[in-house]
Amino acid sequence: MNYGVGIDLGTTRCCVAIQDNNGLIQTVPNDIGKNTTPSCVFFSGDNVQVGESALSAPRVGKNLIYDAKRIIGRQYEDAAVNKNRRLWSFDVVRETRPPDDSFGGGDDIKNAVITHPAYFDTKQRLGTEKAAKLAGFAHVKLISEPTAAAIAFGIKTGHENKTILIYDLGGGTFDVSIGKIVNEQLDILAVHGLSHLGGEDFDTAIVDDFTRSFEEAHGVSFPIEGPTQIRRLRNEARGVKETMSRVMSPQTIEMSVTISGKSYQHTYKIDRKRFNELCNNYFESTMGVVDETLAKAELNISQINDVLMVGGSARIPRIKELVGAKFPKANIMNNINPDEAVAIGAAVLASQTDPKKPLPEEPLSFNNDIPNIDDRHTYVASHANLNMAGTLSTPSNAEPTR
Repeated sequence: MNYGVGIDLGTTRCCVAIQDNNGLIQTVPNDIGKNTTPSCVFFSGDNVQVGESALSAPRVGKNLIYDAKRIIGRQYEDAAVNKNRRLWSFDVVRETRPPDDSFGGGDDIKNAVITHPAYFDTKQRLGTEKAAKLAGFAHVKLISEPTAAAIAFGIKTGHENKTILIYDLGGGTFDVSIGKIVNEQLDILAVHGLSHLGGEDFDTAIVDDFTRSFEEAHGVSFPIEGPTQIRRLRNEARGVKETMSRVMSPQTIEMSVTISGKSYQHTYKIDRKRFNELCNNYFESTMGVVDETLAKAELNISQINDVLMVGGSARIPRIKELVGAKFPKANIMNNINPDEAVAIGAAVLASQTDPKKPLPEEPLSFNNDIPNIDDRHTYVASHANLNMAGTLSTPSNAEPTR
């Protein structure tokens, strides 16, 4: 048997999913057992590290490439980076590619369905396809992230026509896509979003609040130029943020900070209320994008039947409250892990293709002349067929549909 994989090549993290020998669609853990891999590449001379190892590299700074989908055109300190930066996505995709013997004792993994933002232009899509082929895939199909999400959530309606909104809040970007489904054809009516808004901004809000608290308590400036201490603080901030999405109790960050040879011990506490205050402007801005996307699609709130919650940050309780209040009559769909939904949809499509034949192209009609301005983006695509079926393994961290 030949296998095809679905890959969500995300801005901050990547995820890969596949159909196993039992016919179940499931995500594939990386070499340290996590279902998502950081979209990071670290260069030091000829040494290249990808994913988790890149984040934990002893030296970071300007030679750590992060938020990988944004790096085109940036400059780096190391000459090796400038020489090889066109291959960044190849390194990341190769890191996510499962070994050929992962699901069937040596069978080949030849097909890849890789997702991309709906606003990607032709050059960006071709670059993604090239990266996948460099990573060892013989046949590559690209589909938009909204299409993959719709497939994953089982938006296969038969004779029922509906209008869906996909709220995709990831680690580094935010997108709203609105589509109309007619006879299992998904027509993307409008896509709008922010290229620099996501979970990392929420982490930064906690980091900034910690440093304010530290400076007030100790009367000295927090060493923001110290990469090791900042990296540790950001990891702690991300951890308490994620924990607060699961539990109501306040969370604590305890750090020993060294400044000019002197050690300072600091304890910082944060609860959901404070977190929501710190991030309120970010959260509200996503609602503004929702309104703008509705306007571009020439629809009103009451015309949205389903809202699909995608992206790791979509599990934040305040976000879910805001979306629920915005769409009181819509079906808010949380039944798939939002970190994995896009990869799962891609894997469903990959599982139903003939590995001996090139994958058919998704019928798309992109307006490639629309530019990105002030890190906002707007795009309009045509349609994709949703006549897909797949059986999911029990999803981790899934939430019931309401």
